[in-house]
Amino acid sequence: MKIWKGFIAVAAALSLLTGQVGAATAQQAGLTGAQKDAMAQTLADADENQLLGVDESGWIYYQDSDWMTRKRYSDGTQDEPADGEKLLYFTPPGSYSLRDNRNMAVVHVRDDQPLLKRLYEHDFQDRFLFKSGSSVVYWHGTGKESVSFGDEEIEPYTQENVNVGNVDGSGIKTLFADAGRLDYYTMSVHDGYLYYVLTHEDGYGGDLYRVGLDGKGRKKIAGDYADSVASNAGNVPGGLRCEALFGDKSGPVLAINGTVFYRSTDHAVYRIGADGKKTKLAGKGTAHYIVDGGWMYYNTEAVDEEGGLSYTGPIYRVKLGGGKPVKLTGIRANFVTAKDGWIYYEYDAVEGTGVLERKKADGSGLKQRIMSLEDHWFGTKLVGDWFVYSLGDDDDYRVKLDGSRNVALKRYPPKCRPQGWPTNDPACG
Repeated sequence: MKIWKGFIAVAAALSLLTGQVGAATAQQAGLTGAQKDAMAQTLADADENQLLGVDESGWIYYQDSDWMTRKRYSDGTQDEPADGEKLLYFTPPGSYSLRDNRNMAVVHVRDDQPLLKRLYEHDFQDRFLFKSGSSVVYWHGTGKESVSFGDEEIEPYTQENVNVGNVDGSGIKTLFADAGRLDYYTMSVHDGYLYYVLTHEDGYGGDLYRVGLDGKGRKKIAGDYADSVASNAGNVPGGLRCEALFGDKSGPVLAINGTVFYRSTDHAVYRIGADGKKTKLAGKGTAHYIVDGGWMYYNTEAVDEEGGLSYTGPIYRVKLGGGKPVKLTGIRANFVTAKDGWIYYEYDAVEGTGVLERKKADGSGLKQRIMSLEDHWFGTKLVGDWFVYSLGDDDDYRVKLDGSRNVALKRYPPKCRPQGWPTNDPACG
């Protein structure tokens, strides 16, 4: 296949999770379709490795080629320095990635918000995770251990609490303690609860918990959690979805109205309702799960020409409440995503030509070719209704998911580092 097969496997672990951040401002919530599409295009043009996130007034924050913080307005009309602004965004201990797919919210720190100010000023021991309304969830190191690192002795925090408090510094509570088993990237906030996973000692799978942001109701939900199920819910203030298709860690827990969806250690997908009832949605030999509307979409194993197995088999969907899966495709294809009642997939039409296509999931059989290229290409981002892909080097493009536009990126910041490397970007001189 012409499209980089690895991106499909990575896309399965993407965190497309329901609202983990506080409510958007009225300005953001009232975005028109045109304004949301303008923001999508501006985010699509951003280098995903330099992107920090978006605040509630529509400013997109990123680091430039000299690692200085800048901001660009959602419609791309303004771009200015922001290095003097005090900002917080999801930053767990050991984080090396600037942005995180599951939570693209940037929070401003004011002097009348003591807790946020403390997290900003003492990020070695305290790390900001989420803000939900006036509640702030954060990591707090409690115990150190001496570790040899080359010729040096360092003392990282190996004991920790996950706490919650109000922005004014009041009401601080410990939600749970951890001795190094917490998978930070599984954490998510839904409907007043924090969901998280403590990994098993053998490193495979973990125990799934939830606890109320008021510190009450801590409960173990499952002991066989292996990975997340993706969702198309927005992760940018205002409801837009922006996801990089590579470089992410494990996905965060998906919970919808108290019902949890996850892939288990037995390689099946389950839902566990608020009443504790466990229902299997998909069995072994399936992958690339994503929730859109009231359905979960996934594809299946297929045997290639050499007799090997790959997840390029037929695409199915099943109701979130369970039931008989519905087969949607019969061709060998890489499943890209499902959105607004369409499924998107890539396949080789003829030798040397890769096709990106979409098909209605309602059984009508309606299909549309979005693009076909003879060049090797691989997907890098999905932002709103835009698919971003690369032909290699600095040749990056975005195509609208209805196939109406296919244009070169107006990338920012330009890829000018490391110095002396060749680049096709004229902004690098």
